Amino acid sequence: MSSTQERPVPPRMAATRQATAEAGGGIAESSTRSGVGTAWLHSGQVPGKGRRKRRPQSARQRLAVRTAPDAGHWEVVVETPDQAEVRTRVRRLRKAGVDGLLIRLDTLCGRLALPTTCQLSLLVTAAERKAR
Repeated sequence: MSSTQERPVPPRMAATRQATAEAGGGIAESSTRSGVGTAWLHSGQVPGKGRRKRRPQSARQRLAVRTAPDAGHWEVVVETPDQAEVRTRVRRLRKAGVDGLLIRLDTLCGRLALPTTCQLSLLVTAAERKAR
């Protein structure tokens, strides 16, 4: 190739250059030395990103609805300093079909006067409370 001839620009690069020129005039700050910009990164159109962002949000919302103050209350199943006992109780609850989101483990730190204890609580819903 002679030095007076320009090399052809791929259509994707041409579209990126045109978009950045229209937006702010000139080359985008995020462009690389090769001329291929990262405008797609700033456009918000990364495949699957929305779904990945919504998944934890929807899980948090479902948990918040299930464990809302008006949905029920936390009832202490066992409070003991023995962690092995707490693990066996959790295992039994899960085998019995209790959802893991309805089980709460708290570690109560006792300083010099009291030993550290583990507290296992289970969410009791309003319907279960009426059945008792």
